[in-house]
Amino acid sequence: MIEIKTYTPEQQAVWDEFVASCCNATFLHQRAYMDYHSDRFTDHSLMAYSDERLVAVLPANVVGKTLFSHQGLTYGGWLHQVKHFDATVMMAVMQSAAEWLKNEGFETVVYKPVPHIYHRYPAEEDLYALFRAGAVLTECNISTSVLLSNPFDFDRGNKRAVNSARRAGVEVGESTDWEG
Repeated sequence: MIEIKTYTPEQQAVWDEFVASCCNATFLHQRAYMDYHSDRFTDHSLMAYSDERLVAVLPANVVGKTLFSHQGLTYGGWLHQVKHFDATVMMAVMQSAAEWLKNEGFETVVYKPVPHIYHRYPAEEDLYALFRAGAVLTECNISTSVLLSNPFDFDRGNKRAVNSARRAGVEVGESTDWEG
C-alpha cells in the first residue's frame, strides 16, 4: 500500500537526498531551487511511501482546488529511483495520490512530466499510469536537445542564424563558472 504525505520544510534533507538518487530528477527539483519561488507559489509537494520507505516525490503547488506540477519549474512529475520501482509501483502511486487528493478536496491535477531527455535511465512509467487512469492531455510542449559530443549538419537557415549570433558576440560552450 502506498501512503501519500505532504512535504514539510523539516523534510528538506530527506527530499534532497532522495532527489539526488532519482533516475529522472535534475537540479530543478532540489529544495533550494524550488524554495526560491516560495513567495509566488504555495508549495504542496507530495511524498509517496511504501512500507514507510520513500518511493517517489512530486514537486507541486496548489491554486484553489487544483494541484499543479510545480509551476515554478519548467517540468516536474513524479520523481523516483530505478531500484524497486516499475510501472506497477507507479500505477499504485498514482492511484493512491488520486484518492488522497480527492479526499483532500482537490478537483484537478495539472501534471508536467520530466522530458525523457533529462532522465538518467529513460522511462515513462508516469505517462503510462496516466494513460491507464484515463488522464486527459490538455497541453503538449516540445523539447529539443543537442548532444555537443555528436555534431550534426546545419541547413542553410541554421548556418545563417549561427553566423549572425557569432557576429553579435554570442558564444556557446561548456563552463564550470556558475557565477557568470
